[in-house]
Amino acid sequence: MQHTVLAAVAERPDADSALAEQIRRVRTAMGDLGLQVRWTHRADDALAVIGSDASLAAVLAAWDAPGADKVLDAVARRFRRLPVFLMTSEQELPLWVYEVIQGYVFPLEDTPDFIAGRIAHAADEYAQRILPPFFGALRRLEDHHRYCGARRRTPEESPS
Repeated sequence: MQHTVLAAVAERPDADSALAEQIRRVRTAMGDLGLQVRWTHRADDALAVIGSDASLAAVLAAWDAPGADKVLDAVARRFRRLPVFLMTSEQELPLWVYEVIQGYVFPLEDTPDFIAGRIAHAADEYAQRILPPFFGALRRLEDHHRYCGARRRTPEESPS
């Protein structure tokens, strides 16, 4: 199952700014790591994704985006320990925000590959945590033995 990252940011995907360009690079790097990115600059769209997308495995949220508090609140209500990475320059945030986020992201200070790697790692850990034990074991087996195939025994090879 492909994992999805919600990018709920203030910048439009086609914006002509250094921040938007860097977020596009992060999106490309996450795509290279096998993550699908759903980018929105509207709180209503972000809330719709949070409420409907079962493949959501992480969130990249901008505190300065309109409705960011509603987006983080919706994540906290719907998901248990979903990795949320916050983009902000604020020094003081409400205490409840610290309980929702896993860490900070500084797009104009870190490389896109570094940011994407952090998010991908957290998304993969989250996906492993939410699998039931049997399916988690199957997933680990499939990841470890990706190109192994079981071969049927011929009647001559069957133990008597």
